[in-house]
Amino acid sequence: MRADKIAVAGLLAVAFIIGAPYMAVGQVRDSRPGRSSPGATSVMPGDPELLSPDMLGPDVDSRLFVDSFLVSLFTMDPGEVYDAYLHPEMTETLGREVFQQQVGELKDVVGPLTRAVLTYLRQENKKYDGMDGGWTEHILIFERDPRVHASVEFRRLADGRWKVSHSEFQSTQMDRLRQAREAAHQAAKDAEDGPEEGGDDEPPADDSRP
Repeated sequence: MRADKIAVAGLLAVAFIIGAPYMAVGQVRDSRPGRSSPGATSVMPGDPELLSPDMLGPDVDSRLFVDSFLVSLFTMDPGEVYDAYLHPEMTETLGREVFQQQVGELKDVVGPLTRAVLTYLRQENKKYDGMDGGWTEHILIFERDPRVHASVEFRRLADGRWKVSHSEFQSTQMDRLRQAREAAHQAAKDAEDGPEEGGDDEPPADDSRP
């Protein structure tokens, strides 16, 4: 499984970058009939149905788990989200402080989360212990970026609890900020490496007197 990029150019490296096509809003697929209860296609911060970290037991619905992860990621301390939601394979390659920094950078750019809209949910059962999983696609609406694409992959641990095994976020505002930073860096580099014409090649001033 891929390591998380919490591609703000690495999460977050901006995002977290998504390549899969998006399905129609509300389209939900589940290979285990009766296990998925999508309900409404969107959730908002403060929704009473969302779960706190201490409520993430083995009987939690996968859709509710991902919704709770996304809202918690942008409304709670990222360190708490790291401890409660991330799969051990992610935490082995992504440090807690790096995760917190990357999430913080994205939050600073996009502003407060307004709504998370589900666009695609797929859940799969591999038929052996600890490997049930799936993925979702969401559109996240923020105060300063109303269309952030989010992709989340999730898997079960041996005890049945869901964990996030990969997440990516793509923000237009973050892309613009990254491009502006790169342009500024290149301009500064060009200034340092500026033309060396004139100066040493100019002839000395004539100090002779008539």
